[in-house]
Amino acid sequence: AHTSTAEIAEAAGVAEGSIFYHFGSKSKLLDSLGAVYAHEKVAAMARGETDLSKLEPGIMIERAFAYCEAHGMGEAQVGLDQDNPELQPFIEVNREIVVGFISKVMAASMPPESPAYADIEIAASLAYAAVTDALCHVFARPDPLDRDAVLRETIRFVRAACGYDAGTKAIQHEKPDG
Repeated sequence: AHTSTAEIAEAAGVAEGSIFYHFGSKSKLLDSLGAVYAHEKVAAMARGETDLSKLEPGIMIERAFAYCEAHGMGEAQVGLDQDNPELQPFIEVNREIVVGFISKVMAASMPPESPAYADIEIAASLAYAAVTDALCHVFARPDPLDRDAVLRETIRFVRAACGYDAGTKAIQHEKPDG
C-alpha cells in the first residue's frame, strides 16, 4: 500500500520505465499479479487432472485451502490489505479466472441439456464467493476460525448449493419445483 512505481522498480532491480513499458500502470501490474496468482491456484486445484468431471467441489476446495495455507492469500502476497482499493485489479482478474475454471468443471459434470446447465456461471460465482469468504475466515483474519471446521462446512455447503450429492461425486441435474 502507498508504494510508488519507483519503489517497486527499485525493489525489483529494474528501471521504473520498465514497469510502464510492460504493464502500463501500477493497476495493470496488480492485474498481472492477480492473473499469476489465479493460474497458480487453479493449477493447484486441478493438480494435473485433465478430466474436469473428476474434480468435484470437495477436491477443489481442499486443494484451494492447501494452496492458501502454503502460499498465503493473494492480498498478502502483494502486501495490500483486503479492503485496500488498490487491490481491486488483483481481485477482479483472480475472480474472473477462478470462476471461469469452476464453470468449466461444472460444465464437464453435467450434460448441456440439463436445466442446471444454463445457471453454471451463477453457481460458479456463488461457489467462488463462499470459498473465498471461508479462506478469509481461516487465513486472512487476526482471529482465524478453526480451519478443519470451516473446510468441512464449506465443502458441505458448496456441494449442496451446486447440486452435488454428498455421498457421491455425481451431480444432481434436477431443478427444484417452483
